[in-house]
Amino acid sequence: RNAREPFLRGTCGIFAQKYGFETEIYEKTHFSGGNLTGWKRKDCYIDNCIHWLVGSKNGTNFYKLWEEVGAFKNLNLYQSEDFIVSEYNNQRISLNKDINVTYENMLKVSIEDKKEIKKFITATKLISNLENQTRLGKIASILKIYSIYKKQTIKEVASKFKCELLKKLLTDYIIEEYSIYSLLCAYSSFSSGDGKVIKEGSLQMAKNITQKYLSLGGKINYCSAVKEIITENKKAIGVKLENGKVIFADIIVCCTDPKVAFNELLKLKMPKTLSDCYKNKKYFPVVSSFHIAFRVNEQIEIPETFVFETNKVIKIGVTEYSRIMLKSYNYNKNFTKGDGFVLQVFLLQRETDYNKWASFSEDEYIKEKERIVNEITMEIKNKYNLQNLDYLDCWTPLTYTKYFNAYKGSYMSFGITKKLALKIYPYSCKNIKNLYFASQWQKMFGGLPNALINGKQCVTEIIKNNKIKPV
Repeated sequence: RNAREPFLRGTCGIFAQKYGFETEIYEKTHFSGGNLTGWKRKDCYIDNCIHWLVGSKNGTNFYKLWEEVGAFKNLNLYQSEDFIVSEYNNQRISLNKDINVTYENMLKVSIEDKKEIKKFITATKLISNLENQTRLGKIASILKIYSIYKKQTIKEVASKFKCELLKKLLTDYIIEEYSIYSLLCAYSSFSSGDGKVIKEGSLQMAKNITQKYLSLGGKINYCSAVKEIITENKKAIGVKLENGKVIFADIIVCCTDPKVAFNELLKLKMPKTLSDCYKNKKYFPVVSSFHIAFRVNEQIEIPETFVFETNKVIKIGVTEYSRIMLKSYNYNKNFTKGDGFVLQVFLLQRETDYNKWASFSEDEYIKEKERIVNEITMEIKNKYNLQNLDYLDCWTPLTYTKYFNAYKGSYMSFGITKKLALKIYPYSCKNIKNLYFASQWQKMFGGLPNALINGKQCVTEIIKNNKIKPV
């Protein structure tokens, strides 16, 4: 029993400990949790991760799993009134947590779009009700949903609306070339009472999961980046750290992005299904984001997720933005000292943007960030007639690669486009024994819920393959 798994993280480590394994985690940085994190600047807390969390609704299967890994211990789950609020030409419309309210508000904005509005609302309700249905009921609902939109993208669905404000509402939140089902799944999760945030912030949830792992006897080695997975006779036998130290083990679980796992740690050819995804950039894009964090000291009302039109076009990477998304953290006064609140700019970036950022020298990179911060600061100050806007921090797609080895800055799996591939690659390695994978990349969608479930399923496969009887 006593198998040591030195490249094993988070929830995977918890389930391995529960099943009787002796495990160790090797972390690149001085903290655990990866992208599930936040940090302090000028006595303000900046949250990096959770904008809506699948499994935050009590009674769901994912909620039970989050509870099992201690994620919500002593934390408060919070949900705003609106998933997103979009503004255009001084008019506003939102995706409210009450789907019926959204329906009525959309009709008030554009009765001409009644047909397309009904399609969107019907599809959202069908997805919201999936979890409570029988297997046959789910199949019937999925067929109905598919009959409404088939393989359309968000952009294609939005183009059918006559009202410009409604077009903006549909395309403001997610990359427009993504499948319409990515938006429907996100909004239906929110409207069903799921899709909440952690009021105390993502970092506290990461600390809870870390504490759970340690309480079960696990060990974490910080600032211990792995340079290589050592193999011998087609069998994984240990890892070599960047400091030269070698650790031997019975089983290795790799929890990084597959590009890092195969190209850097293993120097192996990827499984074809996985390599094909990387090659087909049109149907399997990777996406990152650009952020700025501010402290707002004046009393102004900003919806928690709000998109507005800028006075000038702002170029970030290679993309030109005429709309800016703001994330307000006014719901937790403890993120700042005093009466202010933290406000973030959140703008999605594609792989081409990442490549542009990566082409800069260090000096050019700093100057480019300063230019963008100055231009966006001016837009926000003009929008709200602010005298002061206290700049806290700025991070780019390159930041996610620097700290988390994220391929092209992508903190999610491949994007959901017309070509859906629900399972991308397996938990075990076909050519190397005792080597396993547990990351969000195993299946489409990615994100925290997939990392959670894949961690458990990976351990289940280890037990199965080694014919171990669970304790």
